[in-house]
Amino acid sequence: MIEKKSEIDKVTAQQILHIQIASYQIEANLINYPDLPPLRETVEDIMTSPETFLVYRDGEQIVGALSYEILDETLDIGRLIVSPTHFRRGIARQLLDAVETAEPQIHQLTVSTGADNAPAVRLYHK
Repeated sequence: MIEKKSEIDKVTAQQILHIQIASYQIEANLINYPDLPPLRETVEDIMTSPETFLVYRDGEQIVGALSYEILDETLDIGRLIVSPTHFRRGIARQLLDAVETAEPQIHQLTVSTGADNAPAVRLYHK
């Protein structure tokens, strides 16, 4: 189940951070950049983020999240993370589809990833 959240409580932020660290550690290894900025974020950073979050739950547990901001007429995706235990289940694709549904007025999306992160590059090209 995907839910949209404008405000993030501490428990939700802790779950997101746990997934974020696991997910971005894999990206850091793929792109050979161990000091990837998302690995330094804190629960407080997530709680005070100006971004809107979509969280994907498997029961009560968050296993994926996407965060974004709308800047002018562009939706900028700040993070797209999936728990490594839930890779290859279509969760990232569902989150991307959900953000397009949640913000139908937006016709341009931006997202950044490392050029050597082949799985993310393939997903974003789709």
